[in-house]
Amino acid sequence: MIVSDVNRYVFVHIPRTGGTTLSGQLIEHVQGSVFGLKHWQMHDLYLNPDVAARVAGYDVFTIVRNTFDWLVSAYYGGTFLSKGLSFDAFLDWLEARDLMRSQCGYLEDASGALVVTDVFRFETRELAEVEIARRYGAKLVDLRRPPVHARGPYVARARPDNYRTVYTPALRARVEATYARDIAEFGFKF
Repeated sequence: MIVSDVNRYVFVHIPRTGGTTLSGQLIEHVQGSVFGLKHWQMHDLYLNPDVAARVAGYDVFTIVRNTFDWLVSAYYGGTFLSKGLSFDAFLDWLEARDLMRSQCGYLEDASGALVVTDVFRFETRELAEVEIARRYGAKLVDLRRPPVHARGPYVARARPDNYRTVYTPALRARVEATYARDIAEFGFKF
């Protein structure tokens, strides 16, 4: 999570959405600083009344990714293939650990209400560049470029060009049921 008291914004970094690249640029160009943990959720801020008061009235923005593509990205971006896990077993693994259960979950307060002012899409993240530049007077570098992590340049593992090829009808139905709120809230299509 990135917070700027100068520019009065909170960027909620949802994993596998291009947030590492954007976070770095917000820190470098838009007077942001890391707040809490990298993937804090908005309700984490509300646990501390002083912090909640501090960010009241701030813009809250994020990048979301089509749920079906998001999960394939997480599967291919992790070590699951090298461990021999199938995509179906990967979904079981996520569910057993209550991980990546919802992108909406990152954006809601303790009551479950969404508290985000702007939602940008991974698929059109260049629009985030334009809006952030307009709003805060900063020029960001191409958000489509791979991030450079502390552990070295990002190396994408071979993955299908089309996420749809990973899904069987049963897996698609499973994801549609598990992530129904995200799919409805953000209008994601298979």
